[in-house]
Amino acid sequence: MAEVHDSQTNLPTRNTSFFNKIRVMVGHAWALREQESPLYMLYSHILTTFCESAGDPLDVDRALGCEPQSSFSAPTGTNFDRRIPDFTVMVAFLHDATVINRFSPSYRSPVLGFWVEVKPLHCDEIWTSDEAYYEAQLGVWSHLEQLNEQGLFAFNHFAGDKFYGMLVLGIYFSVFEYLRPTQSLPPSHSPSQSELRPPPTNSNQARKRPKRKRDDDVTTYLAQTYGEQGMDHAFVKVSRDHPRTLYYCEPILTQGGAVFNPLFRKALRDIMTSRDIDIPFQPSFFTMPTGDYHASEASLEHARQDRDDFIRRQTREEEELKSAVNSDPSIHEEDTSGNYYSSVRPSNTGATRRTRSQSRDDALSEADLEVPFLEDTDDADDNAHSNIEDDMHLGFDLNLDQDIDDNGDDDDDDDDDDDDDDDEAGNVWYSRGRSGR
Repeated sequence: MAEVHDSQTNLPTRNTSFFNKIRVMVGHAWALREQESPLYMLYSHILTTFCESAGDPLDVDRALGCEPQSSFSAPTGTNFDRRIPDFTVMVAFLHDATVINRFSPSYRSPVLGFWVEVKPLHCDEIWTSDEAYYEAQLGVWSHLEQLNEQGLFAFNHFAGDKFYGMLVLGIYFSVFEYLRPTQSLPPSHSPSQSELRPPPTNSNQARKRPKRKRDDDVTTYLAQTYGEQGMDHAFVKVSRDHPRTLYYCEPILTQGGAVFNPLFRKALRDIMTSRDIDIPFQPSFFTMPTGDYHASEASLEHARQDRDDFIRRQTREEEELKSAVNSDPSIHEEDTSGNYYSSVRPSNTGATRRTRSQSRDDALSEADLEVPFLEDTDDADDNAHSNIEDDMHLGFDLNLDQDIDDNGDDDDDDDDDDDDDDDEAGNVWYSRGRSGR
């Protein structure tokens, strides 16, 4: 591995400027929290800056970069299907003039670091509140199947036996570890669009969407689809053992939004170390402070409990869905319309057709739900979030007038914490300081 050169000791950005921008972007995303796209500004900035901290300036034959809207492709019969995560951190390599495309003999395929799926956090309370944290916990399991599916396609697109996916809701991140499924195909990049979809025989003929039958059981249809792809449908389903949770709903920022959570920095470092990416990292906002930081066992136990609760709810809903399908004979009728809407939704042919704006207004009205009540728990839950100091303030009010240390030293450990009763020597405990899950 190339050495870090003394001439490259810091990113050309001051702490004040960088984290003031971060807080502006957080405020922007919170104000538009019903949408996902405002979060892209925040996380493209963070991930790109992280990638800028990697690399040897005197030996540039590869680059760590953040690619938005990457296409993870996998074969489906004669065509290729794809999944598109929001961001992918990967290593790209320098190519000489003989490489004209990815089929060239000397082409070097990119190496996957990890991928990130970003989701909005629908909560009227500020994102550092207990209510927002609780909503983020609920959202993790609702979106995990999408992350699992992206992981399944990643194994068919990149080389490697262990991958990492990061799921972000608002300002909370979770990291999951994926192991290559036994049924996955060899890694293969997708062919060009011309190879995928040859033009119709009659050039004036419009391309039509292929028709398929509506299936009584959506789960069965998905299983058949993945079977045709040679992939494991069980990989996509959320189960107790898959994927492995490494970090669960941890805040990305701490100290009033002035620094990155050490757990976020450690997650990035651990991922890149595990992926064995041969790129040095320069000192930056992402450098780990001194101390032993890790996700607490209590936090991971909460993740297991929440996952079990989600699986029970999902199983109950699937049983209710099957019962509804079996009790309605009209659902079993064959569909020849080419319509891709689920047959589980009852037809309403006699109803007056509604406009798009009317449907939108109804949906917005129905979405106006109250935040679930957050019950107070005992003190054992207060330290369930992570292992960082209680006095390290998490909540921040986006006040850009507050001071941020320009020296880049956000490690303020004074080693004078006399009331630390942690039985794990060397651990620096860092709790969210929340009264409930």
